[in-house]
Amino acid sequence: MQIVGEEKIQTGTGTTPIYKHTIFGLLIAWIIELQNIYDTEIRDLEEDKRRRKIASDEIYDTLQGILKKRKEICHINFCIVF
Repeated sequence: MQIVGEEKIQTGTGTTPIYKHTIFGLLIAWIIELQNIYDTEIRDLEEDKRRRKIASDEIYDTLQGILKKRKEICHINFCIVF
């Protein structure tokens, strides 16, 4: 989780932080979800397959996003150095 700002609370005079997930937090959440699917006994095999596919696809897409960003950063750093 990453703090991205603060918001005034509805009652009182304080503020509360506003959070957003990081890409690594999202990846960990999908890995946990996939493990939960394997640990849970689901009677409907089609539903089980569907949930596994969603979790696997999300993990793959998240990893692709991380690698794409790292590649762009490495390319920028390489260009700056040379």
